[in-house]
Amino acid sequence: MMLSLTEDETHKILCAISGVFQTHLIKFSAGKYPDEDYDGFLTVFAEPTTVGEPAIRNALLWKYGHWNKSNYPQRHDQLIARVVELWPDLVATLPATPRAVFTYLHMNSGVPYVSAAFLTHVLFPLDIPIIDQHNFRAMNHLLKTVRPGWTHRQIPSSYEDLLNLKTFVRAILENGSRAVHVAPSSRDLDKFLMAYGKSVK
Repeated sequence: MMLSLTEDETHKILCAISGVFQTHLIKFSAGKYPDEDYDGFLTVFAEPTTVGEPAIRNALLWKYGHWNKSNYPQRHDQLIARVVELWPDLVATLPATPRAVFTYLHMNSGVPYVSAAFLTHVLFPLDIPIIDQHNFRAMNHLLKTVRPGWTHRQIPSSYEDLLNLKTFVRAILENGSRAVHVAPSSRDLDKFLMAYGKSVK
């Protein structure tokens, strides 16, 4: 089901967020997900043809919370190698839509959902948000406070889940300052939703 928020629902969600925003924002693990490195990925991936193994490795290690770690699961090393192998063919499809990139990575090539979504995000940061089980849970928890009949998956698994999160995030960002003087940046909202989602697990 595709999400559409009314003005009243958006206002109520913003009111709920305003009282707990800073409390949860400071709980975000900034050391595991440094902003300066994330900003660097967006710069590098803006030129997909120049992206090589080091950039792919660093971006995915950051997403997995392994930044500056030397010891992490072998399956992540294997997945990084798989993405590196796929990259030339993916780049050959560009410019493509975010949906086409996500479909190529996840549906056609078997890259796990969150990894495929993150790679789509760094290629299309204005079109696709970062998604994981935590911010997805946060969104759905907040939606249920204003729409008791809201039904959803426990874990994101479709492109439509990405679009719903995009709609939700955009509503918060576009209406925050006007509604209740909460005007977070896109990055701070992502951090808040991740931390909030962990708290309502």
